[in-house]
Amino acid sequence: MCELTSQFYTTGSEAFVAPPWVRYQIVHPDDANTPVDDGVPGALAIFDLANCHAVSPVLTSDLAVVSESGLEILGRLEGVELRGCNFLMDFEA
Repeated sequence: MCELTSQFYTTGSEAFVAPPWVRYQIVHPDDANTPVDDGVPGALAIFDLANCHAVSPVLTSDLAVVSESGLEILGRLEGVELRGCNFLMDFEA
């Protein structure tokens, strides 16, 4: 995601791990001010603290869940455009 300075990494599982300077939260898809509990899918909100002059908050249209392994991306929220090279690979012949 080009809006972010930082990257998420995988440890070989389906889950991603954020570097220590990144915060993320899963929020209700219809209300970004309402966080959901761990294990409940919702919209992914990312707070990238790598920029020393301003935090870069990004509310994505990605459906995600926090599991014991970390952050799992489940796809896109219902009704939004598919984006990103990971999702486009499934559609190529």
